[in-house]
Amino acid sequence: MSVLFIGEVDIHDERDYAVYARHAAELIARHGGEVLAKGGETTALEGAPPGQRIVVVRFKSREDAMNFLDSPQYKSIKSIRMRSSTARTYLVSTDF
Repeated sequence: MSVLFIGEVDIHDERDYAVYARHAAELIARHGGEVLAKGGETTALEGAPPGQRIVVVRFKSREDAMNFLDSPQYKSIKSIRMRSSTARTYLVSTDF
């Protein structure tokens, strides 16, 4: 069963966030993740609008997603994301 990592991100420092995003993309790929969406136009259909940027990454398993999130390499860049943006993130199990 695959798992989706979903992030709603409001970016406060585009330049700093770009450094994070570049490194995160490399680590996602290294952990078997596939970026399905990042940025792009988002239209709220019901409820409050989501963050400025939506990020969706598919991992083959929850274990793969957690290995990415818990890796020393990700932990070393997470502080860049935290200082350059505000985010809400989720893991959602899928059956595809």
